[in-house]
Parts: sequence; structure tokens; C-alpha cells
Amino acid sequence: MKRIRNAILILFACLGVFSTFPANAASSLSVKLGGPSAVRSGDEIEITLSIENPDREDIIAVNGTLKYDGAMLTLKEISSDIAGGWKLTDNKSDGSVKFVMCDMTTENPVKVKADMLTATFRVEKAGEFNVTATDVSASAGTGVLSIADAAFAQTAAAQTVNEEKNNSSGNQKDNSYTSSRNNGQNSETDKNNVYDSISLKTLKVANAEITPEFSSDVKIYKAVVPYNVKKLKITAEAVDPTSKVTITGDDLPYIGENITRIVVEAQDGSKRTYKIYTTRQPKEGAAQADEKQEFPWLWIIIGICVLVVLGFVILFLAAKKARNKK
Repeated sequence: MKRIRNAILILFACLGVFSTFPANAASSLSVKLGGPSAVRSGDEIEITLSIENPDREDIIAVNGTLKYDGAMLTLKEISSDIAGGWKLTDNKSDGSVKFVMCDMTTENPVKVKADMLTATFRVEKAGEFNVTATDVSASAGTGVLSIADAAFAQTAAAQTVNEEKNNSSGNQKDNSYTSSRNNGQNSETDKNNVYDSISLKTLKVANAEITPEFSSDVKIYKAVVPYNVKKLKITAEAVDPTSKVTITGDDLPYIGENITRIVVEAQDGSKRTYKIYTTRQPKEGAAQADEKQEFPWLWIIIGICVLVVLGFVILFLAAKKARNKK
């Protein structure tokens, strides 16, 4: 019964209709936005949304909206920070991005706290800016829980003349949302830009093939490994030899998606995170057994979804008919 309830809550979460369930105002859940302590115009910054769950509810879905000042910040990408069956869906618009995160297995809920996602921005100019998480709610075994807003505020300092010159030559090749400005034409001087101190020079995985092919400007990679591979063998080198490279999550505990992080941190504290999303395949023969076991659940969920939609349609038509009679 609990599994059916969780599946229904996940279904509604992924459809973005949390509002159909009453929110529990007594929830002690909270979200936080974390980011760098010092920022300059032209910097690439990472803002991480995390959730804290002191009541140890079984959180199986989270949704909300990140809002930011589009004149100050350019959103480059948004990526998931939680593995084990969690999936991220986002819808970007000018100055905001809506997100929905669901534990599609219902077997890896957030029980205490976890980093949920990271949004990467480019700071366009000096001045104050903020990023806000609003309309956040979470789905748990007890229902839908509303969460208070959270914000990250910072003031970007102006760059020196030399920094601005280097950054203007190199930032566009690293910005997928504004790369059309230079029509993809990059000179050799582009390589010597301000991102070198937080970029990888090489990234190799001995026991897996990553896609796409490594490039210092590409931060998200995927890999598929067989069941018997339980740890990635990674070697990574920074462009700047004085920068620190840290690898975490190279163990692969989950059947399904795992997340490995390679963080490059410069001496000034700025950093960039590369991620490898590795799908570890099930043990041979187990996949078919799991599919047979899960197949009835799929039809149950589809059937409930159809009934709910039909119910909304009937209520809508009844209300419309009543208004017409008046």
C-alpha cells in the first residue's frame, strides 16, 4: 500500500501538480542555497540547493522554482546532485527555472539531508545579485509538505583591466547559452582565459567510456558499466598545476545511476565541478526478473492516472454546466 501511495505521489510530482494535495504546514523541512563567498564579474559560480529533513520524513520528490536576476546572471546549466534513482526535470525561462526531482524507484528517499541540484551561472557584471528558491514543496509518505523560501545573496566585485581582457576573449566558448555571440570562433588566446584555474586538462576513466569525449569546457558526462564494476578508476589533471583536484563518488553503490564529482579548486577559492553520471547495469538475469515484477505496478499507476484525469474532467464539466444553468 505504501509503495502504491509513493508511486502516486511521484506521478503527481512529475506532472507538476503538487497543488492537488493539501500541504502540511507543520513541516520542519527546509532548503538552503549555498554558493561562493567571493565573486567577481565574469566568474562562473555554482549555487547548490540542499534540503534538510530533521523529522526524517521519507522524501521521494521535490519541486520548486529558482529565480535570479537575468541582467546580472546567465544560467549555464542545472544538474542533479542525488543518485540512486532520482531524476531531474527542468523548464528554463528568462530569469527563472522550474525544477522537479523524483525518486523513480521509491527506494532511496531523502531521510536526513542531501544536496539536490546545482545551478551554474556566469556573473555578467559587478553589483549585488541574488538567487531565490521559491514555491518549494516535497512529497513524502505523509503527503505533500510545503517548504519556506531560501535565498543566496552576494556582491560581485569588478575585475581588473587584465582580467576583463582575458575573460572577454575566452568566456563565450564556455557558455552554451550565449555561444552564438562569437559564432564559435575562438583564437589560441582563448585557451589562456580566467577559467584555466578551475578547468581540467585531462579526464580519463580506465574502466569505462565517458560520453561526450572529454573537453575542459564540458562538465557533464555519462557512462554505462556492467554489474561487476563497482568503482571508477579516474585520473584527472588541472590546467593550472597549482589548482587542487578532488574526486568523490567514484564508488558505484547503486544499480542504476551514480554520480561522481571531480572538483577543480583554484588558489583563490573559486571552483568548478565536473560530473560523471554512471549507470551500473543489473546483474545478468536480474533485469528481466525485475521487469516482470515491476510490470503490474506500471499498469496500476497508469490506471490511477487515467481515473484521476477523468475525475477532473467530470468535475470541470459539471461545474461548467451548473454555471450555464444560472
